[in-house]
Amino acid sequence: MSTQSKYASPPVVEALCEVYFADSHWDDTIPGRFFDRVQPLGFVGKEPVQRNEVMIHLAGDSPATSVRQDTRMRFLTAERSRVVQVEPDLVVVNQLRPYPAFSAWAPTVTQVANIYSELTGARRLHRIALRYINQITLPGTRVDLDEWFQVSPRLPPAWNDAAGAFMVRVQRKMTEALGLTLTLGSAPAAEATESSFLLDLYAVMDLPEGTDSVSIAALLEEAHAGIESAFEGSITSRLRSRFRPADGS
Repeated sequence: MSTQSKYASPPVVEALCEVYFADSHWDDTIPGRFFDRVQPLGFVGKEPVQRNEVMIHLAGDSPATSVRQDTRMRFLTAERSRVVQVEPDLVVVNQLRPYPAFSAWAPTVTQVANIYSELTGARRLHRIALRYINQITLPGTRVDLDEWFQVSPRLPPAWNDAAGAFMVRVQRKMTEALGLTLTLGSAPAAEATESSFLLDLYAVMDLPEGTDSVSIAALLEEAHAGIESAFEGSITSRLRSRFRPADGS
């Protein structure tokens, strides 16, 4: 799943880390200066991303709506497999396929967050979130979910080998600071003879006020350990073997 060293064919289609700061000092020069600093890390392209947020105002007898527009800058590697996005108090690092080992990706997250901290003067963390989206493709159009997943919708026995579209979501407290949301659902298959599923794992650490930004690497490790535990607990040995474990098990 989350480490290429563990599986030769990990199902990860996207991993992302969100680092929320509590005290950044943002101005219009930050994106350009940030780009200068991350180019040596391989982020050689940049582009703006326009976002529209609909606001609903409940005042008086009739609610009113308004649309807030803002721009998030995005920086990309030449092959567009790794992306960084920045805005006030937030850095997001996305890793698309091919996914490397966590040990190869995590240092980039830490470096990028540290650069942001230096440029904006941010020293306190508010939250760290880590998300892994796994796409799992299985042969056939009639799949017995219990043969592949430890988490699945509870269906009558006669239905389980022919489940249609579904989504299961479970939230769990992994540690005092770490919460995890697991979502398993059906997805469109690339081939008519296959079935496809998304296993989405989202770990969030809401941090005590005053958490220092120097702890990013350790917090990232803790969040990743929670996701890895949830992934391994969600699949059966039969599904695990399809990812070709490095130890041959």
